[in-house]
Amino acid sequence: MQMKKFFWVAFFFLALGSCLDEPDCIDLSNGFIGISFKKMFDNKADTANFFGIQSPESDSIFYQFSRATAIVLPLNPFSSRTRFTFEEVYGENILEMEYVNRSTQFISEDCGNRYVFSNLEFTNYDFDSVKVVTNELASAVQTNLEVYRCPRTNLVKVAFRQLIGPTERADTVYLSNLSADYSAQFFIPKDTLSVINLPLNQNASATTFYFDFKDGSSRTVTFNYTRTLWNEFDTWCGALTLYSDVSSTVYDFNDVQIRRDSVQDPPLTNAAIFK
Repeated sequence: MQMKKFFWVAFFFLALGSCLDEPDCIDLSNGFIGISFKKMFDNKADTANFFGIQSPESDSIFYQFSRATAIVLPLNPFSSRTRFTFEEVYGENILEMEYVNRSTQFISEDCGNRYVFSNLEFTNYDFDSVKVVTNELASAVQTNLEVYRCPRTNLVKVAFRQLIGPTERADTVYLSNLSADYSAQFFIPKDTLSVINLPLNQNASATTFYFDFKDGSSRTVTFNYTRTLWNEFDTWCGALTLYSDVSSTVYDFNDVQIRRDSVQDPPLTNAAIFK
């Protein structure tokens, strides 16, 4: 099993790149599915934030700590089905697919084997909504599945700013830890940042965030807000909560200025924080 796991990972990377120097070898295998991400409310491209994508049949972690609007994943050549777990910032989703027919064809010494898959079916998923674009598997990368997500209504976007004389400019902070007064997840791909999206607690009318910086200092900020139920996408998403009247009067930063008092998706800057 370990050898099969290794081979599957090698197959994924080699099939994408190893034959590029051999024109006759390009586009022989079709063992990949293309997935694009979209926002349900406007049908536009969405950016997914991944901790990683994994399969129980592989030791590899795909798209680890990355952002993407579209991805390509390999099918397992040793089984008639493949399962992936998508570990994203705001939740975890699974995707399962089956392909009844799969075969290996030897092409040449230079090109090696050709892997052929057919009769693809997406059998199980727990994304908010999906659209099957095509069940056909082609050697050229294409979109097989569109994944739609429900509106994410609770993200306050914060920009760190600094004053240099009378001029306001972007600031960069060096973060060692970030937490909230409730169980919240944050996507921080690196420890230096100028903007960040902070998830408000949907079960409270205020949320406090705790920042620990690499210089040893700590700061807090509390956002207050009004919550209103919204049923526009009730069929797929259930009742959502809208956040408005965002304010902040409790903080120990130098200053917190509200630039926009309603939360939108995708997030627009709600507050400027001066450290």
